[in-house]
Amino acid sequence: MKIKVYTYDDPKRWRHHSQFEKINKSIHICATKNLADGIADAYRDKQKGEFHSIFTIREVIDTLLIKWNKPEEQLKQYLALSKVMAESEPTNPLLKEAFRNNIADTLETIRLLTYIGVMPEDLSGLCHTEKEEYFQQIWSEAYEADFSYRSIRRKLQDGWSIANVKAKLVELLEEKNKKNKSDYRLTEGQRIVLHGFYFITPEQQMFLQALAKAGFEVVFFNFYDQRFSETFDFTRAFISEQFNWTDEWAIESNRDILKETIGTNFLSAFEGEKVQKKNHGGNIIKYDSFFEFLNEVIIPSYPIGRKQEDKEDVQIIATNADMLNDILVQYYPERFAENRNFLQYPIGQFISKIHGMLDGKRFILDEDILMSTFSSGWLFNPNNKKNARDFTYILKQLLPFFSGCESTQSWMKRFEELLDHYENVLPHFEEPGDDRIVKSVRSPFTKIAHFSFTKKQVVEVKYFADQLIFIAEELFEAGTEETSISRHFTKLLNIVQNRNPIKNSVLFEDEIEVINELNTKLETIKDDNFFLYDDIGEAINLYLSGKLSKKDNTFIKPFIEVDGEAFKRKVKSFYLTGLDEKGLPLDEFSTPWPLQEETFEKLSLRYEVLELNILRNKSIKQISRYLLFIALEFLDGENMKLELSWMENFLDRKDLHPAMYVHQLGMKILSSQQNREGKHEEIRPNPVNFKEIHSSQIEESRRELSFYDYLVEFNQCQRRFYYSYITNEYPVFADDFVHQFLYTELIRTVKRSTTLKKDEIIQLVGNLFPQWTHYKKESIARKFINGVSSVGHDDVNETVSVSSSRKVVQFPGMSSYERNRLFQETLEKKESLHEMMIESIENDSTNPPASPGKHCKFCPHLDTCMDARLAMDKG
Repeated sequence: MKIKVYTYDDPKRWRHHSQFEKINKSIHICATKNLADGIADAYRDKQKGEFHSIFTIREVIDTLLIKWNKPEEQLKQYLALSKVMAESEPTNPLLKEAFRNNIADTLETIRLLTYIGVMPEDLSGLCHTEKEEYFQQIWSEAYEADFSYRSIRRKLQDGWSIANVKAKLVELLEEKNKKNKSDYRLTEGQRIVLHGFYFITPEQQMFLQALAKAGFEVVFFNFYDQRFSETFDFTRAFISEQFNWTDEWAIESNRDILKETIGTNFLSAFEGEKVQKKNHGGNIIKYDSFFEFLNEVIIPSYPIGRKQEDKEDVQIIATNADMLNDILVQYYPERFAENRNFLQYPIGQFISKIHGMLDGKRFILDEDILMSTFSSGWLFNPNNKKNARDFTYILKQLLPFFSGCESTQSWMKRFEELLDHYENVLPHFEEPGDDRIVKSVRSPFTKIAHFSFTKKQVVEVKYFADQLIFIAEELFEAGTEETSISRHFTKLLNIVQNRNPIKNSVLFEDEIEVINELNTKLETIKDDNFFLYDDIGEAINLYLSGKLSKKDNTFIKPFIEVDGEAFKRKVKSFYLTGLDEKGLPLDEFSTPWPLQEETFEKLSLRYEVLELNILRNKSIKQISRYLLFIALEFLDGENMKLELSWMENFLDRKDLHPAMYVHQLGMKILSSQQNREGKHEEIRPNPVNFKEIHSSQIEESRRELSFYDYLVEFNQCQRRFYYSYITNEYPVFADDFVHQFLYTELIRTVKRSTTLKKDEIIQLVGNLFPQWTHYKKESIARKFINGVSSVGHDDVNETVSVSSSRKVVQFPGMSSYERNRLFQETLEKKESLHEMMIESIENDSTNPPASPGKHCKFCPHLDTCMDARLAMDKG
């Protein structure tokens, strides 16, 4: 093998390096996409043919090992491993449960070990725990059951020819050129130049060694500053004879002038007396939270909701980039198309929840499944062209009636009971032509959420629930516990295609793109192996989450890719965040689960390539200093600006302090408010005129809002009134606790108006509450059925009068004394209250003041009013 190592110490002055003319037309493989982009930005010259053939190592691996890293292949491996686990019989039954809870980590360990050539039997004599022994057992069985492991092992052993590699790279270039509309051709020659491999992973080592064995001349072109060998020498341990490279490094400097900077001052503290330590000043910004960083840094450069080209003059880098990017998917989904998490799209939720319906040999429903599938937009009624998405509010209000239901059969039986009440009970309390006022007070049922709709609306909700059950039964074969992967995903693809909402709805462009992309992915999953239905739910969620697809492209760049930023010429503003005690030094590599550290170290003695992970952990402090030096040295200068920062509170991390390196730099800590002083902030006008909308609504309902009962609620709490009669037709109670008070009033109402016996009354009213146990209904009713007194009636209009007991239904849980006092007070202040109410609404008071107190416990809007919840907590 021909192996050479050359170094440089200025990424922006490669043209002054002795090897530039020898490497500028070679094949270049970069450790990261960010570095590949940086080199292309700085040195690609189409006319001269320089740096045309630039690839990332992930691109090359995925091209030469085309199936191994595909999410679909990993999904099949996941299902095969799940089946092996399910059929295994460990001596300790708890082991199976532990492994099934960690199946993704187990698969990742098996893939790593298989890739580098370790066999299951190699663990013999090394296992220290029951977990490791069980791991060896299931790995051995999975290896025999899944041919993909033997295939990758054989491929890496056999390797490739130079001609074969170059042919594949030509295909890769052609594919990239289609996307980028360029016409770069693969460079001639047999030299591969490697960039950015300041540490090497075992997987990279195996692959690069295979390329070297194919006959390529391998040249490492590494950043190295010989002034700070104690920091930079860590990388020489990775690229050494020990790992079949070379110890002969050609150290070279291509700098113009060696000068002392904040970067050299930083490293000098770790290099003895070589450079005199000075305080170079500078600031580091402390952001109170992620949301402050979002508003101060990210949104000004990348406004939410505005379609635009990627900014080439701004780059954000973070030591916690993975966590930041996970959050930012919600704000900028279009920027994460390469790392698509289908679970964050309606189609992903739809597929995930259908698979969640299978529970052993039965189908189940719950609130999460129903709400997610209804709101996804994938349930549609072709008869009346209605979408379940428009019935999610009704579904939510109906759910208390279904308390205790699990199996789909119990849900459907409960639906029939509910519809029977709508058919035979509720009509006795309503008349055609009732206006809002009459409807809100004539029937005690209108205050109970699941009885407050029309029969037609409930029938519609049941239709969609029926449809959902039909889809699940269509996907899973009744009476069987397993099926083939190809058969299942073909059926899933048919369901997605047949029920595609694009046929019935106007979708956003990215929704259409997501659906088409998922269709393509589902079509590629072909495998005749069988899997257990019990395993498919978690496997589907993992597949849809995007975690199996490791793309190079990210919005916020991870700190380990900062070396790529050192090349870029177009970027003028760099933001480096995450410089806190948790962010630096960087985290160590975790021992693969479930192996113990001692076991892993012994295994690395047999397979030396595993020592690379151990070496990386030993070098983590030097790696952190190396990267921070690059940022300080090359991202801040005459035409560039570097902002350093950290977030004091981030997710579950609270009261974070700056990293020790920040103290070493002697920087001044500024709050984000201090840093913001003097900056102009753009304020975008609100495009919606709420006042006009509310005014039009008020004009239509002014007469109804003057109704006495409505004013009583305004008198008690203006916010309750607003939520009850401005944003809704009238208030309803969805809380099971309040339903108990309404139940007792129904008992009293029937007692007053009929000659039925106590047991008959309890039976009659109890039928309306099938979600409760017989004991609960009996105990509540027996307590309140005695001592029922007669009540009077009040006129609502010229033709309708209603029982005064409606006041109890309107304010359940309130004592008679407090309720009578509230109504009397409202009567005395009726005129002034009416004027206040109209004035409040016409002044666009979209969030009127609340009057929190003990009555909040019985408010129909307890779940949406923060003041009410605070009052409850204090109470």
